[in-house]
Amino acid sequence: MDTALEIDFVKAYRHRPGERVPDQFHTCYELVYYFDGDGSTTIGGQTHALRPNTFSLIRPKAVHSELHAGPSEVLFIGFHGTFREPEGNLFLPDTPDGSIGAALRAIYEEHISNRQDATKAMLLHLRLLLLYISRLTRKDPPSGGSAQMQFAANYIGQYCTGSINWQELAASYHYSYDYFRHLFKTELGMSPAQYLIRARLNLARRLLEEGDLNCTEIAYQCGFASSAHLSAQFQRVFGQSPLKYRALHQQQTGKT
Repeated sequence: MDTALEIDFVKAYRHRPGERVPDQFHTCYELVYYFDGDGSTTIGGQTHALRPNTFSLIRPKAVHSELHAGPSEVLFIGFHGTFREPEGNLFLPDTPDGSIGAALRAIYEEHISNRQDATKAMLLHLRLLLLYISRLTRKDPPSGGSAQMQFAANYIGQYCTGSINWQELAASYHYSYDYFRHLFKTELGMSPAQYLIRARLNLARRLLEEGDLNCTEIAYQCGFASSAHLSAQFQRVFGQSPLKYRALHQQQTGKT
């Protein structure tokens, strides 16, 4: 059995409107997830407004309480062991895809299942949950940032002819778009949108070199709104029009 982390308790509860949870503390870490409802929680003297899909990670011996204004579905887990501990108590919204709540539900489902190796499965989900929290709270770019941004760049290049949802792409790495854009520009030297334009232009240049499609057809195949848009961007980046580029390329290679 993995002794680096151990789970002390797992509970699910449905609070009634007006229900108060008095001051209490535990000798282990406690993670409390609010799937719905509203009200407030006070942790170590700081009060936070409860909202759906928010959670608290409470350090050992930190005094905390709750007041539920409406019905609230809550899951909470106590655990102790070795992990990347936060500097203080946390109260945060879940990731955009709800990965923390999903991991906590998976722990609870294993807890009530009586399946073989349920404890091992619970610990695996707990490790994932703590990883997601670490990503949410990390202030500095991760050591794998270069690899992440290169994967993102590869994705943009692969799908450059279509429309890319930047918010969804950023969320897939558990970043806000602003932070994702900052990391991408730091690593690649240009914003994601600029990289997309450059990928489309590189494709257009290859089509100009290899085939006899006209500018309107090339613009359509490369994701540009019109041949005029293609020509303007091509001129800006390469310093010449698409037709002039094709003519020079044919002259240099002997193609006609």
